[in-house]
Amino acid sequence: MLHQQSTSGVAGLLKILISQSASSSFFNYIACMNYQRVAKQVLFYSLGIAALSGVLTMALPIAGDVIGRLLGTAICTALASSILIFAIQRLEIPPTKLFGASLGLFAFSAYLCTLAAIWIDYFGSAGVISVGVADEFAISAALLASCGVLISIGLLAIASNKLRQAGISLSIIWMFFLVMWLLMTWNSGNQPLDTFANNVMKPMLALFPIIALCFIKRHRIYMSIACGFAIMSCISGQIAMFTSQGHIEKNEQFFLFSLFSGGIAAILGMTNVIQYRKLKHAIYWAEYGTITIVSVAITVFCIMIWYNSYRIEIPEYVIRLAVGTGILSSTALIGLIIGQLLRSAIFTNYDGTGLEGICPRCNATLQIPSGKSHCVQCGLRMKLQIETPHCRACGYDITKLSNATSCSECGEPIVKHPRVQ
Repeated sequence: MLHQQSTSGVAGLLKILISQSASSSFFNYIACMNYQRVAKQVLFYSLGIAALSGVLTMALPIAGDVIGRLLGTAICTALASSILIFAIQRLEIPPTKLFGASLGLFAFSAYLCTLAAIWIDYFGSAGVISVGVADEFAISAALLASCGVLISIGLLAIASNKLRQAGISLSIIWMFFLVMWLLMTWNSGNQPLDTFANNVMKPMLALFPIIALCFIKRHRIYMSIACGFAIMSCISGQIAMFTSQGHIEKNEQFFLFSLFSGGIAAILGMTNVIQYRKLKHAIYWAEYGTITIVSVAITVFCIMIWYNSYRIEIPEYVIRLAVGTGILSSTALIGLIIGQLLRSAIFTNYDGTGLEGICPRCNATLQIPSGKSHCVQCGLRMKLQIETPHCRACGYDITKLSNATSCSECGEPIVKHPRVQ
């Protein structure tokens, strides 16, 4: 009896070890798969299907419906495979891992919905499945593609310390939009759901850029004030929508409060954009001037919204002021950003021993020493060679001969070499 129990125990242990070994080997196989190669193969196969569809269209004109669906499938597969290749590349880099994963997930989901929209009516007419949901699948594919891009952009911003909270807020807002729109699509005619979604989502749609800008990392008190005004504007707008059956202007008090707090939040959010730089690269006089012009433009824009909401004729001087400040603010903002980039020497700053630059793969700021090195974020290998230009024949310093074609000492033709390799 004891022998049988020990034997069964050993057998059970062997089964567990075998199952764990098989499971481990399976996961190792999955982890070692060359996903880029798979995606490329799918891409080429889909292009082959598209070419075959063209040939069949000429040979079998009667089967045009099936061939058209095959052609649409091939095009969608090729497009989805291209996006998946890019997503897999981003997935392999630590700072963009969330971005790559979300982009691949939404691309694959949109692709499946597109396939369903293309083929579900065909199989429905054959009596295999029920019909009538092709439009829902098509709308779902469009929602997954459009909202998925914005959600992925928000997740991409998480890699930056200053933009992490802004990216999280952007992703959460658009994930909420995606879920609500999908529910409305698959529950069409549900009046309570439509009313709730419209009253909640319309203020958020108008204010989501301001909310994201206000979440850019600043001093805690400043961030709290900016985010507080943005959230109050959104909530007051939603209250106005619920209390006025979807006509926000009919609840004048909440509408004005939403407009006022939203304008302040927009000014504070644009200030975050204007002052999104290192302290040593600040251009204070230009920044304060740009903030003033942008604040006037936003204020005038809010006044025009109020006039338009109550069908009041907008005075001519308000229109001129809105157009003028809009042009001035955009011009000042572009000029300021260019000035900040030039001051920060965004490409390289030579310090005598190496370079401070931007990694071309992951956009991380790093110090590049002379010689061989690699990016600490993504591992990109690089080689930096810094030397004084000289004549290859006699060694004469040709630094000051930038426009000359030959050495002034020996006449040897000057060959231009890049300083950074």
